[in-house]
Amino acid sequence: MGVIVIETINEEQSETVKAILKALKVRFTATEDISESKIIAESVAQGYKEMLDAKAGKIKARDARDLFDEL
Repeated sequence: MGVIVIETINEEQSETVKAILKALKVRFTATEDISESKIIAESVAQGYKEMLDAKAGKIKARDARDLFDEL
């Protein structure tokens, strides 16, 4: 599964993209607040990078339980 962020320049483009995604039966979430979308996209990208770094042995993967124990 991948994440794609699409920024449209007007309502017509937005509606066209939504119609195409619906026709392709692609799950998507639309938001008008671009700052929220950017934050989510950056968070997903950072998590994906960390996952790749963990697989490559660059960082050590940590269990969620360990993180909660530290709180």
